[in-house]
Amino acid sequence: DLPVQPRFTRLIVGPTGVGKSHLVRSLAAELRVPCLELNSTNWIPLGANHRGTRQTWIDVADFCQHNDRGLIFVDEIDKLFGFSSWVNYIRVEVFGLLDRRVPDNLSFPSEDETDPNELLALMAIAKVRLRNAMFLVGAGAFQNLWQQKRSQPIGFADLGATPLSDLSHSDMATVLPAEI
Repeated sequence: DLPVQPRFTRLIVGPTGVGKSHLVRSLAAELRVPCLELNSTNWIPLGANHRGTRQTWIDVADFCQHNDRGLIFVDEIDKLFGFSSWVNYIRVEVFGLLDRRVPDNLSFPSEDETDPNELLALMAIAKVRLRNAMFLVGAGAFQNLWQQKRSQPIGFADLGATPLSDLSHSDMATVLPAEI
């Protein structure tokens, strides 16, 4: 009965170089599940002229089809800021994936060598597996969050680093997008 849909995807926020990607790879290895690593800055949206590469959702669907369970990691989600229609379109797709939602209005370029009906079947499998069998993790540095609070080094490599101070919700709200 909540007015919002709770998210069960994990979000890792930390400064550049702290080991977010390494943590996710280690988690997948520990769980003994395959891991699909995606980067939001390389996202190819549905309906785009892909020329030499595939749309990212097709890669997600292939991963879901070939794996009964797995971990899907989307890095650099902090780079999806701004109000251009292109960034907004990609942000909707990326956040949709992190919310376990396959786009309803699927369209594929006519030059794609794969049969559109086959792609729709792949997406149907992805929809079920995303909901029931995939662990989803998003990550981003949100560098402004750390630059506002610290001038000393942090991370695993620096033994002299001091612990991070607790960040208030209002601190995070100035940096983290509302969608997250």
